Amino acid sequence: MIQLENLVEAIEDPSERLHRAWAIAGHLNAVVNTPELRAAYNACLPLMSEFSTWVGLHRGLYQRYRSLADSPAYAALPPTRRRIIDLALRDFRLSGVELEGAARETYARNADLQAQVSQKFSENVMDATDGWSLLVTDKARLKGLPASVVAAARQSAEADGATGWKLTLHMPCYLPVMQHAQDRELRQALYRAYGTRASDQGNTAFDNSEPIESLLALRAEEAALLGYADFASLQLETRMAHDAPQVLHFLRELAARARPSAERDLAELRTFAADTLHLDTLEPWDVAYASERLREARYAYSDEEDSPLFHGVPRAAGTLPGHPHLVQAYVSIRDSVLGEMPVAQATPASVSAMPLARRTQPRAHRGQCAVRVVDCHVSRLPAVGSSTLLSCKFASMARRIAAGSGRGAP
Repeated sequence: MIQLENLVEAIEDPSERLHRAWAIAGHLNAVVNTPELRAAYNACLPLMSEFSTWVGLHRGLYQRYRSLADSPAYAALPPTRRRIIDLALRDFRLSGVELEGAARETYARNADLQAQVSQKFSENVMDATDGWSLLVTDKARLKGLPASVVAAARQSAEADGATGWKLTLHMPCYLPVMQHAQDRELRQALYRAYGTRASDQGNTAFDNSEPIESLLALRAEEAALLGYADFASLQLETRMAHDAPQVLHFLRELAARARPSAERDLAELRTFAADTLHLDTLEPWDVAYASERLREARYAYSDEEDSPLFHGVPRAAGTLPGHPHLVQAYVSIRDSVLGEMPVAQATPASVSAMPLARRTQPRAHRGQCAVRVVDCHVSRLPAVGSSTLLSCKFASMARRIAAGSGRGAP
């Protein structure tokens, strides 16, 4: 007899382990994209794509789910479990399980190509970002930049055997330049380079024009194979919106409501830039710089005031970087040294792991979760700052470990 336990759980549990491992590999590939890691990831990508397509096109498995949905046992299941079965049947249909003959083969080929082209798109963006730099030989051009950014730029240049300061498009460098560099031409150079990454306006070796066209064609083909007028209609099968006109109506209504406030803010910023900064025309590369100056003038506060608390501050073993009381105040947690936390061997050396405990729980039933905080010097990761902690956007968070009472996450 087909039951939820011997069908859904028997499939979902091992699949979840596989996809969780693949998600970790994808995360590492995105943030520490070494040639070796990229080669390993690309070698596994076709296998993962083939597996996902095989499961989605598996008629026998689909029929077993249908049999379970049509059985008397289905009606007796809780709503949540019935929803699991319903969504599985929907996903099978959206994976082409009902296609026949040549259409079925075309769908499988399409899925594999989409995975490859999407990966190529991502690689082009990363390579274009890594491939651009600007060597500044006149320190006066760096006026306004935080000392930590200047020092990092100097170290980056020295690592290349150059004399001067190397600026890049990575966020720990790019964002401070846009916010604080007084040299307008310097801001413009980085703004244009960042905005034209992986395009025909930048280094054409990483031009994503062709991958974009290929993805659009593949998505249109996928939608047509599954009987949809366009890819948007296909995507909305798994979204809350009913159709494309509803989405457009929402966006236009949102824009209409937000536009008056945005126009007032922009007008205020233009006035401030002209009167205080002597910028008669507010260009796109001036917006972040002028906004930061306006905030300083109005609130006597800058994001950079928090930087020493999170960047390069020595820390005691088993504690978060910077000042622990800020973490406690912002996210209502406190770190506690409860022993070594297991860290995957693939995790970079600059990643530390520690247990965290909810302050509001009784001591006897406090649940711990392992949080990995990536060092702010890791390539392609923004410097850890107050906004990161306020949003609880740690580099990655491991699954909660039930402790004491054995209860899971609330």
